Amino acid sequence: MDRNELLNKVLAVVEKHKSLHINDPEIYQCWSEYTKLLSEDLSDTKWVLSNVGGENLYKISEAFEDISASLNSKDFIFFLKRLDLAYPEAEMTSDIDAAERAIESSARADI
Repeated sequence: MDRNELLNKVLAVVEKHKSLHINDPEIYQCWSEYTKLLSEDLSDTKWVLSNVGGENLYKISEAFEDISASLNSKDFIFFLKRLDLAYPEAEMTSDIDAAERAIESSARADI
């Protein structure tokens, strides 16, 4: 799938996510879809996240922990931290911290 197609699929999930009540269990399906779409290729993931905008990042960030665990990349965490500086209104810091812990947990499990 090319990057524009990936971006469009992620944005479609974001729109579905935005339509749901905060306590709707369907949100977990959105997180699963974000994880599936954004765990295939780190370069494509970074491109998509750079192009979705702050309001959409806020929704996607809820799945950063799962995406991070799947990608298992410190580069992804560094990228998220840079993104957080660029879009402070997206309020992603706690989700990025959880994503970083997921990488650390994975590293400890490998020992």
